[in-house]
Amino acid sequence: VYIAPYLNSPNFSLEVLLTTEEEHKQPNKKPRGRWGRAWHTEERKLLTVTDSYRFEPAATVLTLLPDTLPELFTTADLAQAINRPRTIAQKMSYTLFHSGLISREGKRGRAFLYGRR
Repeated sequence: VYIAPYLNSPNFSLEVLLTTEEEHKQPNKKPRGRWGRAWHTEERKLLTVTDSYRFEPAATVLTLLPDTLPELFTTADLAQAINRPRTIAQKMSYTLFHSGLISREGKRGRAFLYGRR
């Protein structure tokens, strides 16, 4: 979500690496607070870089939106189309909206309707 202001810049390109990593977790001795985590990540090791995608210009990230997505869509529609949790779709929509790549076209109930520019 912090990358939003840069996605529309003509001199900015984005390279995304898909990686395989190993994560070592340790149990927490004493979880703090009401929602204290039982485990914490002790160490992460990069094993391999499996693939690389370059978006140049960065605005070509719109190609990640599926063709089956309706012209006006909500984050629930996006989550269903990409087969990911709604929280991921909300982060995608937030980033694309604040970078100016999609626009808010109205509301359906309490949900924003987004459209491609």
